[in-house]
Amino acid sequence: MTLQTTTTEILLVEDSPTQAAALAALLIHQGYAVRMATNGREALAILAQDRPALVISDIAMPDMDGYTLCRAIKWDTALAQVPVILMTSQEDSQRASKGRGCGADSFVAKPYDPQCLLSSIRLALLRAASRRDPTP
Repeated sequence: MTLQTTTTEILLVEDSPTQAAALAALLIHQGYAVRMATNGREALAILAQDRPALVISDIAMPDMDGYTLCRAIKWDTALAQVPVILMTSQEDSQRASKGRGCGADSFVAKPYDPQCLLSSIRLALLRAASRRDPTP
């Protein structure tokens, strides 16, 4: 049973095929459509063509890390409203602070609790929707 009634596209940016597959399976099971990129540069190329509802990005990646990707998204006026959730295996408040400093909407430590991650996704999507339609 899925929790989504409409298809919401999430761009997943993860350089580990194993972690990407596991996260994609979780998201697809919840009814989300998933596009995948293996690094920040690939993600920006996808974002130039398509605008997903949300981006989930690993922080530690080759070519362009998650902080730089998030900053690029948030500084682009066409993409700035797309929520970004950053994920890392290092549980460190300094990294979380840096993630918020680059405009990340949420920060999730790996290994992640699936329900906590899904809650972060729902909250980020709700906040984005309320920014688009501020009527009560």
